[in-house]
Amino acid sequence: MALRRTGDCGISCRQVPCLLSEHNKLPSVRAKVPPCQRSCDEGQTRAPRARAPRARDASCPFAPEEEEPARSAGSLEGSDTVASPPVDVMAPTTAEASWFCCGPAFGPCGTAGGGACGTCRSASLHCAWPNTSDACFDITRPDRCGDDLLRRTCGHQFFVKHLCGTTEIAVTIRDCGPQTDLWCGEQRCCSGNCATNRLIDFTPAAFTRLGSLSAGIIPVTIRS
Repeated sequence: MALRRTGDCGISCRQVPCLLSEHNKLPSVRAKVPPCQRSCDEGQTRAPRARAPRARDASCPFAPEEEEPARSAGSLEGSDTVASPPVDVMAPTTAEASWFCCGPAFGPCGTAGGGACGTCRSASLHCAWPNTSDACFDITRPDRCGDDLLRRTCGHQFFVKHLCGTTEIAVTIRDCGPQTDLWCGEQRCCSGNCATNRLIDFTPAAFTRLGSLSAGIIPVTIRS
């Protein structure tokens, strides 16, 4: 595998939330990937799914929420194809994680937008992923940092934990971000273990399950 330029927001914070983390004071990637209320699909992903694609609505800039039955933490997407491992299974990886605000006011966050998926909430265990759609990927560009991330759309669930912790939580994609290519090579370590590149953003509710908001960025492991 694996945000924002320095300066002011450059856009009204009444319309697009500015990140409150000490490490993320710039406007969120969410400012550039608007929510879409219509059902649509981006078609072929960077790691194509085994199941047949649905018809595409070209007017929608990002893929819709995944409609999948609940599955256990150990199950794999595409498990209906048992002859060989599905091509888009993501092996566990390490990365840096930052935090952001979205939805209704909660904790350190004021009222903000609902993110690229339109349903993001600071008080829920939500996250942002750099490759939710072509439009998202064109902004975040994790490939410039050497990370070949799989396409994961709104509603997909990851299992994450602090690199030096034991508590694992499930987080659901509700937004696009972080803009990985602005921090290529950035690294966070704990107890001699290190994670490189920002590949995921957490809401405050999710981030505080793994670390302190004052840390701004923490090293984590991610599995799908």
